[in-house]
Amino acid sequence: MMFEHAPTVTELYKFGSLDYRSMRMFVWELEDALQHLQVERINTNTMYQKNEIIADAWDEYEACIDREGHIVSHKARVRLFMICFISGMPIIEVGINDRRRRGKEVVRRHEIIPVKAENWITVEDVELHHIVKEEEYKEDGVIRFRPLDGNKFEFMRFRYRPKKNRELPLQIATKMVVDREKLIIELRADVLIPGYYSNSKRKGQVPCENIQICFPIPEPWIYKFRVEKHQKMGSLHAAARKPGKVKGLERITTAFGKVVESYLPPSFIECSVGDAKYEHIFRSVVWRIEKLPRFNEGAYKSHYFALRLQLEKHDVIPDSFEPHIQVEFVMPHTTVSGTAIRSISCPDVDETTEKWVHHHARYEYTVEIDFQSQIRQLLPDETPSQGNSTTQAEPTHVNSDEEDNSSIDINEGREDSDDTDTRSSSTEAPEVPEEGDSAPIASEGYTTLLDLNTDQQANTKLSNTANLLDL
Repeated sequence: MMFEHAPTVTELYKFGSLDYRSMRMFVWELEDALQHLQVERINTNTMYQKNEIIADAWDEYEACIDREGHIVSHKARVRLFMICFISGMPIIEVGINDRRRRGKEVVRRHEIIPVKAENWITVEDVELHHIVKEEEYKEDGVIRFRPLDGNKFEFMRFRYRPKKNRELPLQIATKMVVDREKLIIELRADVLIPGYYSNSKRKGQVPCENIQICFPIPEPWIYKFRVEKHQKMGSLHAAARKPGKVKGLERITTAFGKVVESYLPPSFIECSVGDAKYEHIFRSVVWRIEKLPRFNEGAYKSHYFALRLQLEKHDVIPDSFEPHIQVEFVMPHTTVSGTAIRSISCPDVDETTEKWVHHHARYEYTVEIDFQSQIRQLLPDETPSQGNSTTQAEPTHVNSDEEDNSSIDINEGREDSDDTDTRSSSTEAPEVPEEGDSAPIASEGYTTLLDLNTDQQANTKLSNTANLLDL
């Protein structure tokens, strides 16, 4: 019977977990068990209308990066997969750019797979599938086996030593500021892509795809990232803003023509590209980017992520935080180790067999966070009260003591005033009601309504005091 294969997937089991790390470990154990599974091809006389061989080479790279951006340690391994739709009981030989096979390859012209570079690598810690003939591989380095019928399997995996001074395709730096006095937490990450991406296929540039950056969040602060929606709870999404460029900001002005930035809605999470939100399976705020660099984007283009968290007095600030962030992304049509499948031979099948080879590289970073503190140390000639007044950046309200002192200083400057007038002016001066603590706070370089109200209060007190003295 003739069959025409189609990409179909049959779901056997469904697994789930609320912990991403646990699920990853389960997948690793399952892949190891399948790779060492004792299976053979069964002779069922299956005939296909078109014979095809599809091979995938996956490079997995893991690195530990310090706060300065230097690689502390890294490792890489290569995994080779294959799925075959071939009639009969064929035997396949796969040739890779192993240094042991250099100058010993004997293949026909139609069995050669085109490669871009003629580099040779050294493989270490080789693990072979049960169907691969291990004696022949140890003798001359030939990968020969009888493939499974219509099932994707991993027939080989090995380790590779990456170069020490290599430039990473995606570079990231993270800084976290913890202000325990004002209860403010600020987190910022800058992502830099040293390469570029063009629409032209002749350039050969490959972007980073499916970028996932996880910023761990302490458990007591999780509730601040949740929002109530219709019949369920959801996560707050990031605002797509660029620093210094806010649409419609020039429309918001005061009586003096100054821009009031505090009228804008508070930006809890900001990112210049992609989207970011809290995902409980990671216990982190996850920044997801579909592709970097984007089309026709130049090299060394920087993108940023910012998170500003205002805690309450009842919120707990941990003594220590998670010191690293996790970065994952994929680069298609590239390799870390330079592994290339040079040939696929199938002597028992005619020359019309189609062969497809795909290369992928998966990167995983563990990047150290640069922690900083905003607590300022006092100078030798400075009292604690002075130190607190200098470090406090928020605008303060005028209290009753300051009002009395300001009125007394004005009365002492006038020679024709007496003590009774001074007492009456200090006690009978009308007080302006103070503003609430929920007044908006603006960033540096801008004037808020609280500052304007404070100036108006001072001018009103001076005018009332002068009128009383004239009387």
